[in-house]
Amino acid sequence: MRTAILIATLWILPLTTSAQTTLKATFGWGNSVRRGCWTPIFVTLADQQTRSIILHIHGLYGVDTALEIHQRVVAEPQPKNFCVLYPVNSDPSKIAVTATDEQTGQTLAGDIPQNPSDFSPAGHVPIVNLAPEDTLVGISGDITEALKIHEQLSDANLHNGVLTTLELPANAVGYEGINALILAAPNLHDLDDAQQKSIVAWIAAGGNLLFIPDTDDLPADSQLANDLPCDVGGNQLISLPTTDPSTLNARSLTPHADAQAIQVREWTAYTARRGLGRITVLPADISPLHFLQAPDAVTFWRSAFAEMISVPDIPVITAMDITNQQEDIMRSGPTIRDSIGRGSRETFAIRNLLDTQGAAHPIPSNDWHGTLLMLAGVCLLLGPLDSILLMRLGQPPRHWLTVAGRLGLVSSHAADWASSLGSANIQIHAFRLIDQIDNNTIAATDVISLESSRATSMSLSLDSDEFWEPANQASQNFSPDDFVDDSEHEDQHGCRPETLELTPGLPKSFRGQSLIPGPANLSANLSLRADGHLIGKITNNSPTPLTDVQIATSSGNCRLSQSIPPSAEIEIDQSLSSDAIAPASLPADILNITPYRTDRITALIASGDFASIVCQCPQAPAIRVADVAQVQSNNELVRAVVPISK
Repeated sequence: MRTAILIATLWILPLTTSAQTTLKATFGWGNSVRRGCWTPIFVTLADQQTRSIILHIHGLYGVDTALEIHQRVVAEPQPKNFCVLYPVNSDPSKIAVTATDEQTGQTLAGDIPQNPSDFSPAGHVPIVNLAPEDTLVGISGDITEALKIHEQLSDANLHNGVLTTLELPANAVGYEGINALILAAPNLHDLDDAQQKSIVAWIAAGGNLLFIPDTDDLPADSQLANDLPCDVGGNQLISLPTTDPSTLNARSLTPHADAQAIQVREWTAYTARRGLGRITVLPADISPLHFLQAPDAVTFWRSAFAEMISVPDIPVITAMDITNQQEDIMRSGPTIRDSIGRGSRETFAIRNLLDTQGAAHPIPSNDWHGTLLMLAGVCLLLGPLDSILLMRLGQPPRHWLTVAGRLGLVSSHAADWASSLGSANIQIHAFRLIDQIDNNTIAATDVISLESSRATSMSLSLDSDEFWEPANQASQNFSPDDFVDDSEHEDQHGCRPETLELTPGLPKSFRGQSLIPGPANLSANLSLRADGHLIGKITNNSPTPLTDVQIATSSGNCRLSQSIPPSAEIEIDQSLSSDAIAPASLPADILNITPYRTDRITALIASGDFASIVCQCPQAPAIRVADVAQVQSNNELVRAVVPISK
């Protein structure tokens, strides 16, 4: 019922507007979103007077939860554009944007970015709502060239969307919704330091950048330009035989030492790994190209996106006749609870982790005074009835039953009042996965769960540079209205709940992520001998011991028998086996908590050039959750990708 009321409210709120305030919201990467990912929502806001405004993004989050994210902005008479990141987890039409006056709380304006009543055959079209495993390409740079490339990608049946350079997010998490970014003839002076730093951090965590230089020189102080796999030289023309156009504008490219040459049509492009991601530079301005047939577009983009993303064949739609009996037994896919959010792999990994924390199911509460109150009520009711019945039968009434009931009622109220005077017993459990490569930490993913012995409101003090979202959708067996309305505050650094309402027996959980580079916890120098033994050295760069150390290679895996003390180096000489990597006391699929990075790491291991070291940090400081309560159990897992020689 409460969820139904929320849905109705989403449609009513935008109708409440102030004559002096205007608000328009647009959604995603060129009207496309990948479900389960942080997605930019762009809000254009103007007000006749300069005042502090609270922007609210309010909508359904999965099946059972509503999530509100609010951000403080300043509205002025001149329209201003704001970007708010929101983790789209279900139907985009159930998300609304409203603006309220910070001082009075009055709703001033609102909009629904996906309003079915606006759809028309010749005008507005629905937002493309992609599954987490689908591919979405973002395009930016020179808007004219970007729009032409948009058509070329559509010819290859690749979902894509165009944003201007001003709209590109200034936080790495904002690029989570795309698999690759094309910067077509960008003016890097238009990308500020925060945007460039965010793109570089996103690439290190597994993003892919296809860079097409414009005709101007690249700025020497550009972080993005300095990360390219080649130097971009002078302008030139490239001839294209028997095609339209016959020539393309191009730049001369000089590869760096780590660059790999790839052939794209009639020219040589250069690509290089950057962390878990990759950057490719095309020498030519490809926007004038025309593809006569869809397979030609597929072939071209397969070469351009080599080692980045998979470009499937154009699907052929065919009809398949089935009988009624076949229809009864054909699988319809996962349940709606398992298909929401970040996909089934991550959903089940978080669910299994929450199960180890005791937060995947409702927890039976010891409500003894409630039971006593019920019994007292029964006694209070049966006492008079028993007395009336006995008097009708000519027997003396048993007043002690009534008196006992009233005494029980008073005692139960007293016990309930006394228990409310005590402090709540709050249990907090935390897990952190740290990913590193090239001697740098590239990402941290956290899952926390909280529960309380009684109803309480508590203040949280989570990392302000992290983006948090509810993880309750990965839980099981909670009733639909247990987690209606979580509220979070967002700024350009992160998004986090600041206060939390806890109910006895109903744990709440959150997933956080940060893509901020940092120092590595460990380093290694490994090689594989001809006899199959893994040898080398591993150095613990952290101030706490590393335990349960396991190493995965393309030739097999191994587990060390010893821990690595803080700031210590150990030598290893290990035989390899086919045993899977399985961190002790954690779910077997724990690494699927970040399935995309797991797949990128698996591919690097399969190449034979890298190994993955997975270890636990049992004495690592727990992440900060709340000042009023300590973390009872804390698990920290480090996954380091290191080079391996043969």
